[in-house]
Amino acid sequence: MAKGNLRRLIPAIEREIREAAGRAERGAIERQLRQAQKMEAIGQLTGGIAHDFNNILCGLVGYLELVEDRVQDDPETRGMVAETTAAAMRAAELTRRLLTFARQQPLEPRALGVERAGFRDDLAPAAARSARRSSSMCRRRPISGRRSPRPRSSRMRC
Repeated sequence: MAKGNLRRLIPAIEREIREAAGRAERGAIERQLRQAQKMEAIGQLTGGIAHDFNNILCGLVGYLELVEDRVQDDPETRGMVAETTAAAMRAAELTRRLLTFARQQPLEPRALGVERAGFRDDLAPAAARSARRSSSMCRRRPISGRRSPRPRSSRMRC
């Protein structure tokens, strides 16, 4: 009789061990899921802040370019504007890194010919419109205007 009980006890113990291992594995997976959700939330927050900061930088760089045009005859002021622009560009690089973190993927920039990308017919009219809009905006808009001008140069992407 004791032998029969042992035969039934061994499969029961094995089943309990498998279930305990399954519970431990499930707990580990749930912890990993919670960690991934936290990282996702941090990435979304980082991305939102970086986009807002980049928008502020675009206005700042645009105004700095306008000021630079107006102080051509004052080398000291032009130097200060250049230093401020350089600081804004460093901040823009930081923003780019934050956005890369938010996307959770490394940036791998590569040259791409416009013919191969299929943009050729659309690119020229868009570039012409952009150049007209940018040049007219910078000629007419005073520094004290209410809206931020878009930067004229390709120093920053807004």
